[in-house]
This record gives sequence, C-alpha cells and structure tokens, in this order.
Amino acid sequence: MKDNSWKTGEFNSGSIRSISMQFRIENVLHMPPERFWELFFDSNYNQAMYYGCLQFSHFDIPRLEYLENGRIERDLEGVPPYHAPAAVKKLINGALILREKGYFDASEQRWYFHTTPSVLPKRVTVKGYLHAVPHDSGAMHIMDVTAEVRLWGVGGLVERTIESNTREQTGKMIEFTNQYAQQAE
Repeated sequence: MKDNSWKTGEFNSGSIRSISMQFRIENVLHMPPERFWELFFDSNYNQAMYYGCLQFSHFDIPRLEYLENGRIERDLEGVPPYHAPAAVKKLINGALILREKGYFDASEQRWYFHTTPSVLPKRVTVKGYLHAVPHDSGAMHIMDVTAEVRLWGVGGLVERTIESNTREQTGKMIEFTNQYAQQAE
C-alpha cells in the first residue's frame, strides 16, 4: 500500500513526523485576575512593557476589537531582542519580527494566541494560551505554549531557544506587571 500521508498531514509510524515542544510557565501576580486582564489590554501598560521593560525596538497593536459576546481579538506586531546560539542567529540573519494573533475568551478567562515569525513562517509555529487564576497572593499566571520548528538538524535547537526566550521575557513581564499595578494604585 502506498503511503499518501503527506497529502493529508497524517502520518503513520513509518513516516517522518513532526515533533513539537510543549512547556508551561507559572508565575505569581500580586493582583486579582480581573486586574491583570484590565492591564493586558491597556495601551499605556503595553507601550511601557514592550518598549521599556522588554526592550522591543518596534511594537504595535494594529487591531484590537471588543466583540458583543465578551470576546476580545487583538493583533500585535513587535521586534524583540533575543538570545540565541550562533546557528539560530545565522537562520534569523537580522531582525526578527513577531506577529501575534489572539483572542480572549471571556467565558473561559483565557487568552489564545498564535505567533508567526518573519523568518521561516511556514516552518515555525508558536501557539498556546494563558490564563490567570485566583491565588493566595492574587493570581497565578499560567501560560501553556507549543513550539514546533520543522527544520532538519536545528529544529530542536530553535525550539529550545524559543522556550528560553519565552521564559526570560515572561519573567520580566510578570515582574514589570506587578510593579506597574502597584504604582497605579
């Protein structure tokens, strides 16, 4: 029997299959979840966080829509700093532009996102969701991410680089968010 799995995207055990990296990041926010979501969509907070705290060289939210059912849709574009091994820097070869499309599901209190890089956009997939749940100190910020890089020989290295940069940036974001919320009170 001929293997036509490449046509459908389904692979049997004899085929080459795609492997992805999944990871979770948990951090404590010193505010209730509702306050975090207010900040998450606040323009001043985002400008201060992306330019000031995270040191993006470019940041923009070209689309932010509040829909009737409580759903919020947002497109974000930015140029982050990144730390990477030489092999990954060679692939990127300059500035890395990230484009995120996401939506907030009010009934679940979750932000779902899909990030597309400017470099190899058809070979790199980063997606996931984040939510903030009540915690003794305010809220637990939880982000589940799937990073999949379909590049022979360096895919795993790029996935680990994505994870490392995501963990670093998220840690900075949480620290900034806690300070920003405290100053705003």
